[in-house]
Amino acid sequence: MDDVPGMIRPDLQALPQVRDRMTFLYLEHCTLGRQDGAITVTDEKGIVQIPAAGISVLLLGPGTRVTHRAACLYGLAHAVIVALGCAPGLGFVHVGHACSFVYDIADLYKAEVTIPIAFEVAVQVPEDLPAVVRRRVRDAMVEHHILERMVHDIRWLLLTEEEQTEEPDVVYLWDNKVGAVSNGINYFDREAGEEPS
Repeated sequence: MDDVPGMIRPDLQALPQVRDRMTFLYLEHCTLGRQDGAITVTDEKGIVQIPAAGISVLLLGPGTRVTHRAACLYGLAHAVIVALGCAPGLGFVHVGHACSFVYDIADLYKAEVTIPIAFEVAVQVPEDLPAVVRRRVRDAMVEHHILERMVHDIRWLLLTEEEQTEEPDVVYLWDNKVGAVSNGINYFDREAGEEPS
């Protein structure tokens, strides 16, 4: 197998919990894809593979494209599971696969979101079937609050009632001048001549 630049894929037991640390990755002017359990980042310099389980949050900047393979119901379920510090291989219904828990969680919403859309769009026979399906699934996930429901349902499945009511840890940002700063604040300073982000 050819050497591929990027991180070495970690064992499931070695994955960090979100409470231990959160891994952010900012990408811009590239194409985001999936291959062999890794996120692929492609630009004019080539392709870099990054193990999906090693990233908690992907921040997508300007000029970023996401391929169909990288964006689906399984991708959302996988992202939520890892962001909550859970193991994607922890299965209840599906077992024996590195993504068993991902399949379990995605199955909770499949009958509500993706199956009806697949039949509705197939009857319409649009010219660009994959694009129409992607947009319809995206809109349905927003309309039905699938992301928020996944977080709630996973917490309900795995935590005690007491743990479910605990406040989550606060995430801080790093400023190279002052150190840790609170998130959710626009630090743009018009008088210093900085451009807003």
